[in-house]
Amino acid sequence: MALPTYVIEADCDGDGAYEENLSSRISERWGGTSIRRGMDESGIYQISELALTLDNIDRRFTPENSASALFGKMRPGVDIRGVATHNAIPYTLWRGYVQRWGPVEVTLEQQTAALRASDLAEYLRMYEGLNVTSSTTRRTDQALEAIFAAMGIGASLYQLDVGKQSLPLHFARAENALGAVMRAVQSEMGGLFWVTKAGKLRFESRGSRLGATPDQTWGDGTNILPVRKSYLSDNDEFVTRVTVQAAIFVQDQDQQEIFRFSRSMDNNPADSLALTAGEIYEAEFHYSAPAVSVAAPVASTDYLANSAQDGSGTDKTSALTVAVTDLGAGFRLKLTNTDAGTIYVTTFRLRGTVDTFVADRPQFVASKSVVGQITDIGVNIDVPFADDTGQKPRDYSIGVLRTQRYPVPRLVLEFDLDVHDDIAVALLSVEIGDLIKFKDTLTGQHSLGVDDWWYVESLNYAIAAARVTQCEVMLAPSYAYRDLDKIIYDLFTRADTGSGLGTALKGGAWATSTGFKILSNQAAPVDAATYITTLDLAAADGAFELSLSGLTTSGIHGIVYRYADDNNYLHAFVNQNVQEITLRKVVAGVVSTLAYFSRPRTTTAEMRVLVQGTRHRVWVDRKLWIDVTDGDLAANTKAGIYTLGNAAARFDDWYGAGL
Repeated sequence: MALPTYVIEADCDGDGAYEENLSSRISERWGGTSIRRGMDESGIYQISELALTLDNIDRRFTPENSASALFGKMRPGVDIRGVATHNAIPYTLWRGYVQRWGPVEVTLEQQTAALRASDLAEYLRMYEGLNVTSSTTRRTDQALEAIFAAMGIGASLYQLDVGKQSLPLHFARAENALGAVMRAVQSEMGGLFWVTKAGKLRFESRGSRLGATPDQTWGDGTNILPVRKSYLSDNDEFVTRVTVQAAIFVQDQDQQEIFRFSRSMDNNPADSLALTAGEIYEAEFHYSAPAVSVAAPVASTDYLANSAQDGSGTDKTSALTVAVTDLGAGFRLKLTNTDAGTIYVTTFRLRGTVDTFVADRPQFVASKSVVGQITDIGVNIDVPFADDTGQKPRDYSIGVLRTQRYPVPRLVLEFDLDVHDDIAVALLSVEIGDLIKFKDTLTGQHSLGVDDWWYVESLNYAIAAARVTQCEVMLAPSYAYRDLDKIIYDLFTRADTGSGLGTALKGGAWATSTGFKILSNQAAPVDAATYITTLDLAAADGAFELSLSGLTTSGIHGIVYRYADDNNYLHAFVNQNVQEITLRKVVAGVVSTLAYFSRPRTTTAEMRVLVQGTRHRVWVDRKLWIDVTDGDLAANTKAGIYTLGNAAARFDDWYGAGL
């Protein structure tokens, strides 16, 4: 096979061409090269860095060497990239910008020059004092666009999905740019941010990581086989209590006073600002709260000038030029004295519309303990620019809880790129956020026994002797990403009913629910007959959960999904009659059993179903029992509760979300 070669090249003269090849100057004795990019386990992007030590025997990389062809070009911000080539096809693996040239070190044996570069996110981290004007009409992506525009970052350097979240208020005032970006991304409630291998700032909306159509397929049945595999399940990824805090703001009447000079003729004694002839005063000020519709100051109405500090002299307002630049949560003020003598600014104010974040920030708390755990494990999530409209933060709290109640594993795969051309192509072309179908079930004791869809979270390349030799990939299961905009749930925490479940906490009214009632904050069958009730998820693929109690030695109870009508649906259930867990489908009234396993009777059960494409998985009491494929009823989107044969059964904590 052809071995992937690798070069690091720099555009030192800024003409868009990478004319300086650094690769031949890199010595393995100084550590070679590696590229590490990706998220941490909290989904926060870690700024990537490239560090090199170069042979500098000819002093080419000594910044003060005027004889060097690079003299005057070794400045911070030089565009640099790493490119692998395989079978004459180039693959950019990293792009960033030089942060530091040097130090240059000289010994009796050698002379070297160090170079350190970081990706574009480093500039966000370094940018302080960001100002973005207030807006009540931005989506998440538009908030990010406003941040990048304020920094002077052009559209060619970012790639943004259309945000799912409309922000009721957005602004930035004297803020760190990376912090401002992450506050906007957090307000998407499920959005992600990173820097691509091509060096672009990338925002994924909360609806981007959905579906089961892979970008690549690895593992069994392919030539893309790892040499080392690790399966990680960290307790930090397991939570049973989630608090999501939203923000509420109120808008004052238009053209209210939002700022006033504290130094004025009204003070005792008067201490109005003095401006000598031709003097310019320029400064920035904070509002007490962010404001929109800031009005241009009007002479005599909003500002006054006088020949006397207490305003008792000659009116000099016409000699005062005032310019105001709105900065979002503050403004820049420029005052110019055009008079031949000293004047005093005796009054200055601004008018506009105040947008105030109020003290009553609602918290949405979702909790569900796991049997046997010592105590609940909690996490607090702040959504800075999202209010409680549509109760989306409540959806988010429940969605995060139901996802993280089952620990979310990570899969780490290491590949040698010189084993097969298919491996080289796959690992050189893969990117963070790609969906990978990886199966590893064929090699007995050497198999992880996994078969799932996974999203790429990080990529680490090892490079030696100008060749890409290895790549380590960290993957997260796709079912950890769920559709916040297609979610149904019900805790049945409302008044008892004699018949009917009424309107769910989320998802509309329960359909055909007269066979059920609400009893002591749980759903219950009205008798021992067969009943089905559903909500419409508006998605065929989904994750569903249901808690059962009051189970006896008889009865069939569980989750119905991909339901169209009573003659077309799938249902997973505990069968107390014969002590089994069963998955069945009903198609045009014909009943077929897809899988079943023996399980001793219990009085309670916690069920989870994942359906993705043709794949159906069923957990009971947190253990995976059933994993089968079936393609029928793939377009149906309703899900709910099934009961037969036991009026004592109780149902609680119903949940469903699109995948």
